[in-house]
Amino acid sequence: MNLADSLAEHIKACFPGIWIESHEHDDALLEIAQLCREEDWQLAVWDADAGLQLPGQASDETAGQDPLAALKSLDAMADPQSSTL
Repeated sequence: MNLADSLAEHIKACFPGIWIESHEHDDALLEIAQLCREEDWQLAVWDADAGLQLPGQASDETAGQDPLAALKSLDAMADPQSSTL
């Protein structure tokens, strides 16, 4: 089972949190982004250098590089009819 299939299965099973570790970060992000486009899910990406980013949108300076602020901002992105990754 590839990353996208495994991730989709866990999300559809309503797992509240999923840890993904990869040595091929760019490839993993591309696969996750493609899955989100196919499923019409919102994707947010955080890393220590760039902070919180929403692909395809302007950078959100409010969450910045603080991981706790990024987690707290996920609530504002939530859609009860869809998934936010």
